[in-house]
Amino acid sequence: MYKNLYKSFDNISPSDSAVEKAVCLALNTDEKNICKVHNFSKRKMTISVLAACLVLVFVCTFIFGLQKPPVSGDEAMGDNNFIIRANAYQAEKFNVDEDKAVIAAYSGILSGGWAMYQNFEKESEKSPNFFQSYAFNNFSIEGENIESVTFRSNAQGTYFAVSPAGFFVNADDAEINRIENETLKLLSDMSLSNSQYTAEELCEYSDGLSFGRIYCDTFTFNNTEKTNNINLSNKLEFVLESNHSDKVISEKLDKLWECEQKILELRSKNTSDSGMPSEEEDALYRELDELSVEIRQRILSDSTIDVVVKFSDGTQQTKKLIMGLEEADNNTFWLTISE
Repeated sequence: MYKNLYKSFDNISPSDSAVEKAVCLALNTDEKNICKVHNFSKRKMTISVLAACLVLVFVCTFIFGLQKPPVSGDEAMGDNNFIIRANAYQAEKFNVDEDKAVIAAYSGILSGGWAMYQNFEKESEKSPNFFQSYAFNNFSIEGENIESVTFRSNAQGTYFAVSPAGFFVNADDAEINRIENETLKLLSDMSLSNSQYTAEELCEYSDGLSFGRIYCDTFTFNNTEKTNNINLSNKLEFVLESNHSDKVISEKLDKLWECEQKILELRSKNTSDSGMPSEEEDALYRELDELSVEIRQRILSDSTIDVVVKFSDGTQQTKKLIMGLEEADNNTFWLTISE
């Protein structure tokens, strides 16, 4: 079964029309409408199981997000109170402590691997850093009299990628630009200190790291329209970034990169018509995936997000979200958000 997973590893290359059709069907749009999907360059590198199954996970995660999400926080909204609505598909299947209230679970639907290697880290003496981003396909803040919402990620190697117009926009370029410009006017206080790179470096040199092109670990959404539902679905991603300054992570990065190079070498020698990986390749793929999970778990070990809501009467309320990585079915690991 494991070998079958990689049987078509090198053949994952869906056509643009197929991807657009899948997204349109998920959105239940009319065939006459234009469903624009943002495209990203493909890395010519081996990546983990999560990224290798890009198309499958993309479709599944997106459909999961269409289900009615659960509510975080107090059920009744009174003055100066807010709740978080988020996707928590089959959260009961995750191996989480009973005292954790899981309000969201997201699988990696894009990116990972060595997003900065090709354009930025190639001449470095160190092994490349490993990234993984998680798209918040269903995430909103609800409450009355909200003036602004500030998001702040508190751990090194964790930050946001923001897409002002959204990941999937059922509109032409002109409309997308209009939506993006209008949303940008509502964002302020954007800063990035949890990354070893600048926001400009991430934007310019990263290869398929995220849908979003705005990188920050802190930002504020100003609710100038006085809406009771601040919907950030398909506009926000949570990015994990490794760093050699952590000795444990550094050792794992070296092993991860060694596995990558061995896999590339074996694949160059594999002329089998079946395209099936050898037992040695299978073992390397498993080690690669295990290492990537261990790196992400260490990055997330103390990871939290503060959600600070300011109300029109000058008061404010803060909720702290605990980020984690939990195993679901089929040995896959999803990002979880607990309150």
